[in-house]
Amino acid sequence: FLGLLLIISIFTSGFRFGEPTGTVVLNNEDNNNVPTQGDSGNIPAARVDVAIGDDPVSGDKNAKVTIVEFSDFQCPFCARFFEQTLPQIQEEYIKSGKAKLVFKDFPLKSIHPQAQKASEAANCAIDQNKYWEYHDALFKQVDQWSGNDKAVDVFKQIAKDLKLDSKKFDGCLDTGKYASE
Repeated sequence: FLGLLLIISIFTSGFRFGEPTGTVVLNNEDNNNVPTQGDSGNIPAARVDVAIGDDPVSGDKNAKVTIVEFSDFQCPFCARFFEQTLPQIQEEYIKSGKAKLVFKDFPLKSIHPQAQKASEAANCAIDQNKYWEYHDALFKQVDQWSGNDKAVDVFKQIAKDLKLDSKKFDGCLDTGKYASE
């Protein structure tokens, strides 16, 4: 019983081993006030530039704070973020204009075999200005397509349910327009 409790605590971040091991600061407009780890940390703070490119953005594109989410539509922890954390971020930061959210596809193909095609499907929805609606539907309906050999059929049905042009969407998905290497 205690072992199970320990495992649950670790996965829910309720149990911490010491202090955090590092800090990453995304390019903050040449502000040299980069947080540091302090003497007890073993990984120094680092400035990292992450290109937004043409990735989907939710919120005011001119917001001072940019939150970059790397996610996998088939990942259960990503789904938990979508269900439990994202609504708070949207309410407190995105809707108020304090921050914008950039979604970066990060399908873990080796453990989530349908994640890549789900990512492609979401990107096909961009072509019809329905990315965020499609994004939400993928997370809400993950039980229907995850582990399903006919996941592509589910992705096409989601597009129909969202009233996307089926011919354009299906063509995009079938040709692998947004397939990555």
